[in-house]
Amino acid sequence: MKLWVGLEKEGEFKGEQTLFIGDESITVYDIKDAIKKYPKITQLYFGAGKCTVINQYVVVECLSEYSKLKITLEVELSKFDIIDNFLYNKVYFILTINDRHLLQLKNKLDKQKVQLKLQSVNYNDKILMIQNVNKFDYVDMTKLKDKTYDGDIVLK
Repeated sequence: MKLWVGLEKEGEFKGEQTLFIGDESITVYDIKDAIKKYPKITQLYFGAGKCTVINQYVVVECLSEYSKLKITLEVELSKFDIIDNFLYNKVYFILTINDRHLLQLKNKLDKQKVQLKLQSVNYNDKILMIQNVNKFDYVDMTKLKDKTYDGDIVLK
């Protein structure tokens, strides 16, 4: 499964008709064909399906071809530095941290009393962010089958 269309189920653009690009082999022509077939698409989502590899050249082409569409890149935090600087202020990002220890938040903890702290403080350049986990959107994972949610249509 490399290309599919459906409603966004996660994040800021939840509910929007989205073209999910889940493989670096997808071309701008594949995207163009999908948009012709599904003209209500409002978002192109690269890296879909568990942070797949993103073809940044296709992203750049889509920026000029589809300036009215939102373009989102899902990237693992550990690979964020390989994204071309040109893209940083031109697309939306979802930075993913996949860690089995996060499962402790699922049932064990009173989410009203837990904050999540992201930090890098052991270096000269420092950053620290904190937020109550109750402010996160929780996604119903029972509707996720491999890479797609119920109702998604696989195109390629």
